Amino acid sequence: MAYDPYKILGVSPDISEDGLTRAYRSLARRYHPDLNPGDANAANRMSEINAAYEYIKSGAANESDTTPDGDMSDKARMSAVKTFIRTGYYEQALRLLAEAPYKTAEWYCYSAISLSAIGDWPLAQEHALTAVDMDPDNPEYEDVLAQIESTAGKHLKKKSRQTMSNAGVTMAFLLVIIGFILIGFLSKHLSGCSMQSLSSCFNGMFN
Repeated sequence: MAYDPYKILGVSPDISEDGLTRAYRSLARRYHPDLNPGDANAANRMSEINAAYEYIKSGAANESDTTPDGDMSDKARMSAVKTFIRTGYYEQALRLLAEAPYKTAEWYCYSAISLSAIGDWPLAQEHALTAVDMDPDNPEYEDVLAQIESTAGKHLKKKSRQTMSNAGVTMAFLLVIIGFILIGFLSKHLSGCSMQSLSSCFNGMFN
């Protein structure tokens, strides 16, 4: 099904700019997260409304950009995806990309950008590599791959350091526990032993 930003906003494609703004503000007053604290559905709805509004305002919405079956054309889909990425609506961009009938180098590039923005570094890197492999002469894809690899490397190193730090804390805690157990064990078996009989006490502990 073709992406229809007008349907999301509940307006007609021939609505005036003022009418569009009024419709947007009316929906914003209804679904804005500040007016619906803790309501995830309202937050998601507001995100969809913002994305649809930005898409229409950008001029990318075009009724003629559909296939004979009524599906969104590849040109229109990529135009919408670029608008969503530019305005920071990465989840919407990924949803549109998921509906594409086939995957081009451009598809993988935009997917990589969106995935990196939501923190999925491994898959973002994989998709950026695929874009470069499919179109090795495109400098834009090379730049996206370089930026993702640079940022992903820093992110993974930070995560690795955090994991090592957590492991160190855990090991220190275990050593403290073992120390207390050992002290209790020695106190029980060495109580009353003089320095002269210390050797015989140790022998008695393990015999």
